[in-house]
Amino acid sequence: MTASPPAPARGAPSGFALFVVAFFASPLVLVAWAAGCALLRATGWPRWRLAAAAVASGAVVVLLEGGPAPAVAAHFSGYSGLLSQFGRPLVHLPAPGSFLWPQIALSIPAGLLAATLTRPRDLAVPDPAAAVREQRRQVKLERKARTIASRQSEKPEASGNSEVAPLGVSLGGDLPLSWRAGKYVVLPDHAARLPELAIGQSGAGKSTYIGRRVYLAAGQGRQVIAFDGKGDRGFVQDITDAYLAAQPHASVHVFDDQPLDGWRGDAAAQVNRLLGTWQWSLESDWYKQQATLALRLACSAPGKPVGSMVELLERMWSLERLLAKQPTERHLVEDLKKDLPSIRIRLANLAAAIGGRLDGTTAIGEADLTIVSLPVMAHPEDAESLFRILMADVGHWVSVRKTSRPAFLVVDEFSAVSGGRGGAIHVMERGRSFGVPSLLSGQSYASLGGDEDRDRIVSAAATIALFASNSPDDLSRLAGSVQTMESVLQSEDGRFTGRASVTTRARHRVDPNSVRQLQPGQAVVVSGGRAERMQVIQAPGANNDLALPRRPFAVASRVPARLQPRQGQAPTGSATPSLDPPGSDPARGHRPPGASEEPAARRPRAPGRCTGGR
Repeated sequence: MTASPPAPARGAPSGFALFVVAFFASPLVLVAWAAGCALLRATGWPRWRLAAAAVASGAVVVLLEGGPAPAVAAHFSGYSGLLSQFGRPLVHLPAPGSFLWPQIALSIPAGLLAATLTRPRDLAVPDPAAAVREQRRQVKLERKARTIASRQSEKPEASGNSEVAPLGVSLGGDLPLSWRAGKYVVLPDHAARLPELAIGQSGAGKSTYIGRRVYLAAGQGRQVIAFDGKGDRGFVQDITDAYLAAQPHASVHVFDDQPLDGWRGDAAAQVNRLLGTWQWSLESDWYKQQATLALRLACSAPGKPVGSMVELLERMWSLERLLAKQPTERHLVEDLKKDLPSIRIRLANLAAAIGGRLDGTTAIGEADLTIVSLPVMAHPEDAESLFRILMADVGHWVSVRKTSRPAFLVVDEFSAVSGGRGGAIHVMERGRSFGVPSLLSGQSYASLGGDEDRDRIVSAAATIALFASNSPDDLSRLAGSVQTMESVLQSEDGRFTGRASVTTRARHRVDPNSVRQLQPGQAVVVSGGRAERMQVIQAPGANNDLALPRRPFAVASRVPARLQPRQGQAPTGSATPSLDPPGSDPARGHRPPGASEEPAARRPRAPGRCTGGR
C-alpha cells in the first residue's frame, strides 16, 4: 500500500466501449462528448446539472420531431439513404454535409449526456508538465496584476469613493461577488464597517495596504485616527498623502509634532485615563485605592476643570486648602497624608515623561486625520505611558464625544503599542456600534499578544489580510479549513492492481507555503470563510512620482510647536522636558518637590498663579 499514486493501469479506460459505439453511430456525438468533458473540467459544475440540460434538450428534439421513432429516423437519414441504394446499378454517395447535418440535433444532447456518464480519472498520477504550466501561468498573472495595480495607483478615482475604488487586483480566489468588480477586488460597504486585521513580516506590504485603506476611508468621508509605534516619518507622510488624495482640503494633526489636549471629559474620565498608565499588582491594591482617591479629589476639586499636568500637580500639593470648605473631602485628605508624598512623586514622574505633550488645544477627533507617531525604541517607557493615555482617550471619544460622522481607527505595529493594547482591543470589539471600525496590524500571530488577546482580536476581525510570513502556520489557520478527498492506490511489483480507496481530510483553506511565497504587496484576504489572493493597489500620492505636492500639515485649531525633538533631530526648544503647559511663562513654572522636601506649606509660590485650575 503506497500513499502516492503509481502509473495508471494498462487496461482500457472507463467508457471506452461507449466511445467506440458513439464514433461509429455518429462522429458528432464524440465531438459533443469531448466538449462536455472540457466544460465540466473548466467550470467545475456538478455532473447532474449538465445531464439535466442534455436530457431536457434531447426531449425537446424528440418532441419537435414527432416522437422517438421519427427523431431516430431523422438522425440516421444519411445512413438509411446510403443503404437504400445498395443493389442498384448506380450508387450516389451523399455529400459530407448532408450526411452529418441531420445528426446535429440528437448528437449534442447525446454527447453531453455521455460526458456526464464518463468516470473522471481522479486517481491518475499528477502530470508534472501541468504543474510547470500552472506555475508559468501564475507568474504571468502576477506580472499582469502588478502592471494593472501600478497604473491604477497613478490615477486617483473621483472623490476616492470606495464603491468604485478597488482595493487590489485579483489573483484568484472564491470571495463572494460583492468583493469583485471585474479583475479588481473591492471592499464592500458591509466589510468596511467591520474590524480588520493585517499580519505579515516587515516589508511584505502592510503599510501599502494601510495606506490604501486610509484612502478608501477618506473617500467615504470618515475621520481617521492612526497610531504608529515605529515613529516612522515616511509612514506619517504616506498616510497623510493617501488621505489628502481623497480629501485635499482635510485638516491633519500629527502627534507629537503638535501636542494634543488629553484632558477632555469629566473628572472620572481624567482619572481613569491617568490610572491606566500605571501597572498594579494584587499586593499594591490598597495603594491603588489611595492613589485613585487622591486623583479623584484633585480632579473634582472646586474651580475650573484640570487642563494640564502642571495644574493637576499643583492641585495635588494644595488639596487641603482647595477642600477646606468641604468637611468630608477634607477628612479624606487627612487620611491620605501619609501616602500623599509618594503619590505626588509618582504623578510628577509621569508628568516628566509626558513633557507637556498632552496639554495642547486640539483633542483627538477634532481633525479629519489624526496621526499619533512615537519612537517606541527610543523612549519605551515614556511612549508606553503616552499610548495608554491616548488610547484611553480614543475610547472616551468613541463612546462619549464623537459626533455622528463615521470614523476609522488604525493601529500599526500592534506589538509596539503594548501600552495601548487593551484600549485598542476594546475599540475593535465595540467600535462598530459607534461607527468606528478599526484595523490592527502586526508582524506575526504572536505579536497580537497573549492567548486571550489573540483570541479576542481574531474573533472580532471580520476581514483578515495575510501577507508574506516565515511562520505562516498560525496565519493559515485563521482562514479556516476545507474538506478534501485523498486517494490511496494499491500496487504490486510496481504495477497498479486496480484497487483504490478514497478518504476525506481537513486541510487549510490557504496553503501555508503559498503565504511564504507571497511577493511584496501581495496579500490573501480572508472573509466569511472564503479567501482571495490579490495585488494591493498603492494609494494615490503615497511614495510615487505622481504624488500630490507635499505640504505642511494643516491643523484644525491653534497648536503650539512641539516641545521635544524626535530622536536624531536638533532640539527646537528646551533641551529638557518641561512640566509647564504650552505657552506658559517658565518663570511662573512649578517644580515638584523631591522625596525629602516639604510640601506646599513651605514651598514658595509664584505670584499670580491660580491654584484652582486655569
